[in-house]
Amino acid sequence: YLNGRGEKGVDLGLKARLHPRGISFQVSPETPTLVYRPFTANEGNYVYVNEKGKIYADMKLYDTNHTGISLYSTPDSLAMQDLTLGIHHLDIGEIKRIVPYMPDVTGSIDAEAHYVQNTAEDMQVAIDLATKDLVYNKQPMGNWGMNAVYLPGDAGEHCIDGFFTLNDEEVVSWGGSYLPAKGEGLPDELRAHMRLEHFPLQIANAFIPDRMAMLGGDIDGTMSVTGSTEAPLMNGMLSLDSVTLNVPQASLFLQFDNRPVQMKDSRLMFNDFSLFSKGKSPFKIDGTVDMRNLAAMGIDLKMNARDFELINAKRTKESLVHGKLYVDFNSTLKGTPDALVMRGSMNVLGKSNFTYILKDSPLTVEDRLGETVTFVDFSDTTQVVRRKTEDLSLGGLDMLMTLHIDEAVQARVDLNDAGSNYMILEGGGDLSFQYQPDGEMVLNGRYSLISGEMKYEMPVIPLKTFSIKEGSYIEWTGNMMNPLLNIKATERMRASVAASSDGQNTRMVNFDVGVNLTNRLENLGLAFTLEAPE
Repeated sequence: YLNGRGEKGVDLGLKARLHPRGISFQVSPETPTLVYRPFTANEGNYVYVNEKGKIYADMKLYDTNHTGISLYSTPDSLAMQDLTLGIHHLDIGEIKRIVPYMPDVTGSIDAEAHYVQNTAEDMQVAIDLATKDLVYNKQPMGNWGMNAVYLPGDAGEHCIDGFFTLNDEEVVSWGGSYLPAKGEGLPDELRAHMRLEHFPLQIANAFIPDRMAMLGGDIDGTMSVTGSTEAPLMNGMLSLDSVTLNVPQASLFLQFDNRPVQMKDSRLMFNDFSLFSKGKSPFKIDGTVDMRNLAAMGIDLKMNARDFELINAKRTKESLVHGKLYVDFNSTLKGTPDALVMRGSMNVLGKSNFTYILKDSPLTVEDRLGETVTFVDFSDTTQVVRRKTEDLSLGGLDMLMTLHIDEAVQARVDLNDAGSNYMILEGGGDLSFQYQPDGEMVLNGRYSLISGEMKYEMPVIPLKTFSIKEGSYIEWTGNMMNPLLNIKATERMRASVAASSDGQNTRMVNFDVGVNLTNRLENLGLAFTLEAPE
């Protein structure tokens, strides 16, 4: 195998030789190439298969870094077969050179498989695998190990036992047996068990893109599976030990209940299972998840919270929301994963005081004025086309939630990252949010303002603080990303004006300088007003 640059990636062959009572194989050439690196075969290497099918072997391939593979038989063994296949110090990163589209994984692997067959029915396989300094998606995952043994049972069943280790500590043990059906129309029989010992959930963080969410804590518990493969029954208990979920952009931090969750006859049962934030009031979950049909699990859950502190966080570089947000929540979730129906309501309580950072704001006046004059180089044939954003689908979820916002809620919207341009909104309203199975989101309702503040800066006008007038509102009529704005904000100023036609006399007059935001967000109307109320 040669790559596009003419580099030799693989050069490995076998020489075969016939014997009176078998056939033998030998590595060719003596210095083969694997993964673009030269290897050396042991002198006199061979694999011999006799006329009865028994394999004798002594074959080793190693490079200067002691990376290699080996196949050998146990000398003077009385077994029908006694073979060991080994992989030694394999650098996972090197595999990416010959395997396209391989995930971003680094580390090293040592593995050994031992096969022993005493009679035609009596055999066993033992596998021992160890990884060192495993890294996935640039996140360390530690040193993992696995040990497994397979044995056939006396009644014709297949038996297996094993365990996983992390940093030399056993975290998962498992075992079981499988008995095939003994006749047409008869069921097969499956028996399996698993035990978790402080299994760390932060391992899952490596598979979450861009650290959008981070898990902490570990899981303990036992689980058993009995019955046929068509209708298995699961029973057991799972305990979450200091499990947390952190979503940095939403400033959301949740801690899960430490009480065990029971699995009874493939039904996962929640009984006042609580999620805690930094506040004292929990978010509670009741109901069941029916796993008797794994292809269409039945979900029947009730979720409720009172005075739940959904957000309590200071501003960080990642956060889009910070401050404090308190809610009452009540909803149901029913159906199967591909056809879930969610109904409920959420109240945003009056003691909430939070800030939302608006990215790519249409209210960034500097950018809008910068488009007033555009210089075009007609000799430039390059064009950047904005990629259409795909609608997010949650797998057939049908959600309908009502949202009530108390009038005392304090909400601040930063119009730029620095927070120098902002709006402080105080008001309330009733909204209805719908998420449709095809991924479309619909929002209806009006958020009415009773007061507020707006600080705005333009290139030709210094930074001003305007007071939002009562009667202003934001209204949604379907597209949640394109609401209708009707916001009036003014600032009282005093200036001297001529009191006589000759301009000799002046007097001080109050003026209301204002900003009006109208139209929909995608086609925002911005007007500046000047009134003399006196």
